[in-house]
Amino acid sequence: MAKMQDLMEVQFPMAGLVTETSFSNQPLGSRDDPRVTTRRARNVGPVNPRNGLSQMSQRAGLDKYVATRVDASANLQVQDLTSIVTSETTPTSTGEIDVRNVTRLAVAKGNIKRYTTAGFTDPAGGTGVGALNTSTISPVVFSQPFFNVVYYVDGAVYKKYTVSSDAVATWAASAGTLPVSGSNRARLICAWGGRIVLSGVAGDGQNYFMSALNDAADFDYSVTLAEDVAVAGNSSLAGQPSDIINALVPYSDDILYFLCDHSIWMMDGNPAAGGRVMLVSGVTGGAWGRPFCRDETGAIYFFGSRGGVFRMEVGAPQSITDNKITKDLRSVNLLTTIVRMEWDDRDQKVHLWLTSLTGAASVHYVWYRQQDAWFDVTYEDAGMNPTAVHTIDADAPTDRYMLLGCRDSYIRYINPDALDDDGETITSDVYMGPIKIGKDRKFMLTEIQAILDDDADFVDFEVYAGTHAQDAFESGVPKISGRFDAGHSYAVRDRCSGRALYIRLKNSALLGHWAMEKLYIRLKEFGLVEQRRP
Repeated sequence: MAKMQDLMEVQFPMAGLVTETSFSNQPLGSRDDPRVTTRRARNVGPVNPRNGLSQMSQRAGLDKYVATRVDASANLQVQDLTSIVTSETTPTSTGEIDVRNVTRLAVAKGNIKRYTTAGFTDPAGGTGVGALNTSTISPVVFSQPFFNVVYYVDGAVYKKYTVSSDAVATWAASAGTLPVSGSNRARLICAWGGRIVLSGVAGDGQNYFMSALNDAADFDYSVTLAEDVAVAGNSSLAGQPSDIINALVPYSDDILYFLCDHSIWMMDGNPAAGGRVMLVSGVTGGAWGRPFCRDETGAIYFFGSRGGVFRMEVGAPQSITDNKITKDLRSVNLLTTIVRMEWDDRDQKVHLWLTSLTGAASVHYVWYRQQDAWFDVTYEDAGMNPTAVHTIDADAPTDRYMLLGCRDSYIRYINPDALDDDGETITSDVYMGPIKIGKDRKFMLTEIQAILDDDADFVDFEVYAGTHAQDAFESGVPKISGRFDAGHSYAVRDRCSGRALYIRLKNSALLGHWAMEKLYIRLKEFGLVEQRRP
């Protein structure tokens, strides 16, 4: 005889993606591990961006930060975004605490531009012959604010932007010489321990070059050794990595990490005062460029040289993607992909952008620290895929944004209230399941009820059923479909049967946002005779 169950709550996959298990063994919560996961969760997350509540919800959208492109002539991708904070010399109002001035800078086609939300301004020497290498070959440029100057490297020239003069000029050494090998110059830059650090010179890939203390123009390695002199790896007692350096990662005043081609090394201490370069890991290295970010505790997150994301403080890195999405990330072609990461302090999460330089569709990811959960992100327009990322730390709350420099030369920002991606639809969907009874007992779904956030628009749903979990997930044709509106929905009493089912929530409507509080279903287990049938 068939047994009717009471309404049961369907747990949302707040623990995100796990794509490395069998369909039948998808982690769905247990006494030992209460996390509920899913095989597909695109453009959704466990937090409603509009109110910060714990709800299965569509992600935040994108809006333009500046209405015009960085490069208006050829629409070339944004190569760099940065900002520099200087002291405000003349207060402009008695009603404000004017102590800091934020200058925002962007680069496209080698041209350095200053910008606000109102538009772009060309600093003296920032465009044309005096700018960075205008060759369109280099997909990225890296910069580093240091005192009141921003220093730029692109592998071909050295440039600097000075805030006080609002001008771009050649960055030249006043003592010694900036690193060069033939026509090749540094492509990597950071500030560490009061020094500018350079690396990534083609033909000298294992080497690093550090300026004198507090002096970005002093690269004289021939002076008598002292704590404040310039240092080059190949002439230093500190040593250098035996592997090609792919990224420079400052951790503290005492520790600088080198993410290399297939290993990780650490500079421990001042290299001019007894510091040493030591091997941290021979298992993984890091992707090239700036494939890392840091959270508010100082912990480093980076994309590994063989795929996967790792967390590292002092000591060996620990994977945060193993047994979840590492296999998916191992398929990323690092030759044709720009890897960028950024920490989102508002929602306590890591953004991972994997932008294809070929214009191919790109899948990005976000990791929520509290839930230890990965979700993937896509944009309908490939021009929106980011090639440069920077978080603006301004005084006004309304001007603290994560900025994305995109392939189409626009600068956009993540807007928690945006219902679309700068006019493009956010196509979101998530699968819940497989839903089963016992050891794959046959059953009938007889009822579905949903509660959406009162401020939500709507969400469509589909039910897939099959003889086993994989059959249901890959069936492609829903047995039941419909729409839930905001608030408590009417009960849906359409029926379907199987031994496993998935419920898919989805939205592909422009200007439509959804967030769900609860989802309930009622199941009816079949009797013994029906259980013997497929």
